[in-house]
Amino acid sequence: MRPRALVAPAAVVAVVAAALLVGDRGSDDDEGGTAAGADDPSSAPVRLVTDDEFCAAFGELAAAQEAQLAAASPAAVSRLKDASTAVADLAPGTAMSEDAQAGVDFVVGAFLGLPDDATAQDVVEADDAATLTDDAHAQALAAYLAEACGPGGLSSAS
Repeated sequence: MRPRALVAPAAVVAVVAAALLVGDRGSDDDEGGTAAGADDPSSAPVRLVTDDEFCAAFGELAAAQEAQLAAASPAAVSRLKDASTAVADLAPGTAMSEDAQAGVDFVVGAFLGLPDDATAQDVVEADDAATLTDDAHAQALAAYLAEACGPGGLSSAS
């Protein structure tokens, strides 16, 4: 296994772990960001998404990722893809920065590209194919999650 193949999965896990471990920075709703995709005239109007709604969806994504890593199966892959789609659908309605949105795109892209019967090797290859030019996107997403969700703010219906 190539060393680079381990970098992308580590980045995804680091973003989720950082969101779970970062201390509470308050929950002031920062209106300074813009919804990603707002400049795309071909898209439908973006629905505003609450922090609680996005955090719950991202929490489900984290839980689905854990389930896939613990026991890869078509059902686990389906759950991971469903959770990824939900996060991708909600992200444009948040106040996250473009860099944080790029972090979402990275995580979601890695998971949606998996075959339905993905193995552990498939997960590594998917993560290897979806690369970040630097860690600014992962850091921006982790910062957004820490701000919006706070410590332990990621919840799911696992």
